[in-house]
Amino acid sequence: MAVMAQKNPAWYFERLTVEDTRVLNAEHIQEERLSGMSEDKIQQEYYCSFEAAEAVQFITYEHLQQALERVMEDPQRPVIFGLDVARFGDDRSALAMRHGDKLMNIITWQGLDTMQTASKVAEIADRARPDRIFVDGVGVGGGVVDRLRQLGLRAVDVNAGGRATDQARYYNKRAECWGRMRDWLKDRGAIAANAELEFDLLGPEYSYDANNRIQLEKKDDMKKRGIPSPDLGDALALTFAERVSPMMASLADQADQNSHVVLTDPLGGF
Repeated sequence: MAVMAQKNPAWYFERLTVEDTRVLNAEHIQEERLSGMSEDKIQQEYYCSFEAAEAVQFITYEHLQQALERVMEDPQRPVIFGLDVARFGDDRSALAMRHGDKLMNIITWQGLDTMQTASKVAEIADRARPDRIFVDGVGVGGGVVDRLRQLGLRAVDVNAGGRATDQARYYNKRAECWGRMRDWLKDRGAIAANAELEFDLLGPEYSYDANNRIQLEKKDDMKKRGIPSPDLGDALALTFAERVSPMMASLADQADQNSHVVLTDPLGGF
């Protein structure tokens, strides 16, 4: 939140460190170091350094900055959609549109049932021609998957709570999707500034299960900490549910040679 406030001219932001307030002296901080407090934690707690990573924070500010600073002019295939479907009436659905290593757009909406949601995604897909549409099919999402398939789209039902492909490393599929997304942000991904998405990506914490597998923080546990459900983050993570190679996208294009593929603005007039 503090990082976003610094970027937003409509917000007032002021950083007051322990040196500014003089509430604690240097000896107290040194005692904290000697007692085992990490340097990152000291920077956060006493010097208001929000860039310092929490030990349990899954995606760090540094990972995020790397992706924000990358410039990628020409988007590449494959075109992959990730759809996180709203569970309840006041929740929101989120659709991420990734072209190769560049996130082209991400949108949200509320108040649509499963058929209306499928129609909205299909209308956008008619312009962008995605090679895959990965949908969190648990609960109401399953109906959206069925309808998208009826409409001839390459929709894939992703069970976020199901088994990961790499079962030795990840507790479930959701943790694996976020893990692949984290690697992408660090190594090659490009995203545009988006305060809501950035907040979502920095929100979840993680731990290890009894088998030393990465386990992402549950949404209910995030809400207990006052952090909302990371709908945009989940939508982008879904685009990494399976590996879609450029060759697979090329074969899909050959099967759809009469289609007009738009790689620049998948939303157009939406």
